[in-house]
Amino acid sequence: MNTTSRNFLKWELCWIPAEMALVGLGLFLLLGLELPEAGTLVLFAAVAISATVRWLHYSGAGRQKSNDPTA
Repeated sequence: MNTTSRNFLKWELCWIPAEMALVGLGLFLLLGLELPEAGTLVLFAAVAISATVRWLHYSGAGRQKSNDPTA
């Protein structure tokens, strides 16, 4: 596994708890407090935020310079 793949995996593993917190909040609002509008809004925002953050992260990945002199 090269350095770039390792960095992407590390970033993904750090981002997953944030996604889980958003989904948990949305489900708690939706099912626990029975606030369907708020829960749906939070769940939709979780999907939108996740897609936007991943798109911004991975689209900028090609512009980063590698530290590997053999590449």
